[in-house]
Amino acid sequence: MVDETPVLVTRIIGILDEFLYLRNLKENWDGEGAVIPDILSISYAENFVCLLDEDFKFPETMLHDSGRVGLFWNDDSLFADLEFLSDGTIAYYIKKGMQIFKGVTPFDGVNIPEELNHLRFKESSITQKDIPRANVVERVRLAVSELP
Repeated sequence: MVDETPVLVTRIIGILDEFLYLRNLKENWDGEGAVIPDILSISYAENFVCLLDEDFKFPETMLHDSGRVGLFWNDDSLFADLEFLSDGTIAYYIKKGMQIFKGVTPFDGVNIPEELNHLRFKESSITQKDIPRANVVERVRLAVSELP
């Protein structure tokens, strides 16, 4: 039987699995006194990942010793580091070509903040507001539960 799960869903599920692993880490998970992972930070990051579409390269996950999670991109055309704060904001540093974008932006968990559209590797005529994203995490989890 051929796996017909869309590549996009497979990538999202892989990242969500990594976050599930992080949720279960205990204090001092790094052996150097790191704090327990911040569940709110993980939740915001999960929501963000579920908003990624084909216009985005997929990131690597990271866990800071502060307990906050982040996403990381590093290739020839893009270097980016996002950190999800428990107050619903994202601290970001993006270097795309010779341009650098950095700051802190609010994240509502439903739309990718406009400041982070620099993470797109191709321009799209469709904006996040054009794509219905209600309960994205639930839709991904439903797709996982239907896999053979």
